[in-house]
Amino acid sequence: MDGRQPDRRRRWIAGLAVDVRRAGPPTGAPFVLVHGIGVSSRYFRRLAAVLARTDPVVTVDLPGFGSTPKPPRVLSVPELAEVLAECLADIR
Repeated sequence: MDGRQPDRRRRWIAGLAVDVRRAGPPTGAPFVLVHGIGVSSRYFRRLAAVLARTDPVVTVDLPGFGSTPKPPRVLSVPELAEVLAECLADIR
């Protein structure tokens, strides 16, 4: 990874597809950028590119946002937090 082309992978967490992108060097503690309601990881595109010049960067499209498919029902904030926690555990 050179920071210019993020590595995009689809993870399956609790039966939900979640798209995760990594950019930057392959080692080191990553910056993890998580979007709010109504946007997606694309919101961080420029920031992620700058950070990835020197550090690993991970961006996540939560279920129903960006390139991650919409879940079969609306998820609660605790459920979204659980999805994010699983993503973080997966990138260690």
